[in-house]
Amino acid sequence: MMPSIEQIFNGMADAFNAKAAAGVDAVIQFRVTGDGGGDWNVTIKDQQCQVQKGLAANPRVTLTANASDTADILLGKLDGTKAFFSGRLKISGDIGFASRITSLFS
Repeated sequence: MMPSIEQIFNGMADAFNAKAAAGVDAVIQFRVTGDGGGDWNVTIKDQQCQVQKGLAANPRVTLTANASDTADILLGKLDGTKAFFSGRLKISGDIGFASRITSLFS
């Protein structure tokens, strides 16, 4: 059975790759739509990761997708770039940084 969006976000800190985050200081906002959705933000600073439910004041990038696509992207089942170009993932803010996000998590 596939984990819920909440379970995925609760496990993000454990999947964080601190070495890959050297020099990164950013807040990533996730807007998950549809059933099981919600808002989460991930703060990466000093090679540490903190995940919180809710909206961040000034995210570097905001990613918006439905719950199923968000889960598939975060679990590595759907390529984020393909999801973006097919319209399944919307990105606002620093698009260049958005392309690095998957390298920050295992």
